[in-house]
Amino acid sequence: MIQSLLKPTELLDKAVAFGFFNMAHKANKPTWSNAMSNNFTALTHASLTVLGSGCYLLSKYYGDPILSNKLYYGVKTISTGYFTYDMLYILKHGKMSFLNAVYLYHHFASLYIIHKNPDIYNAADILFWGELSNIPMYFVYYYMKNNIHSDKYNKENLAFWKKIQAYMYGVIRWPILSYLTYSTLNKVEDPRPIYVVLPIYFMGIFWTINLFKKL
Repeated sequence: MIQSLLKPTELLDKAVAFGFFNMAHKANKPTWSNAMSNNFTALTHASLTVLGSGCYLLSKYYGDPILSNKLYYGVKTISTGYFTYDMLYILKHGKMSFLNAVYLYHHFASLYIIHKNPDIYNAADILFWGELSNIPMYFVYYYMKNNIHSDKYNKENLAFWKKIQAYMYGVIRWPILSYLTYSTLNKVEDPRPIYVVLPIYFMGIFWTINLFKKL
């Protein structure tokens, strides 16, 4: 991972990706609060990652190795820029709490696994399903915090997105990512990189239970 990060061209590309998310955050600040602007930035990353990793998986399925390599490079670069941006955001604006420590670990583990061979460790699959399951969360946060619309409008939409969040999170984090984790562990010779991200998997399982309790 360190060797990959230190390649001059890759380092430059990741710096550009970091700058993109940093600028996206600053562009929203005149209209929204700092936290809401960060929420939109996270949604941007999730959307780009789902699109990019989805295209990568399709190109891999249809047997186009040149295109799939380029697409994965793009996904890896975008996610590296975002995770670096968000770690710095948490360290700068967040309080030292268990939740923020979890986010920091999530980002470090994600950076680690995406710089491993995606054909072996299925990092694109993890990114695709993981970020897809996260998308409703950003809408939940928006309707919890926004004060532009009426309380009735916000409550109705909040209830809707909480249901979407719980069911989508449950379907993806339990059967899909459980199968992906199990199958990957069974095929790799060195399972240690999977062990690094296993805590994220278990966090998702427990968080799903919490979401359904709150419905």
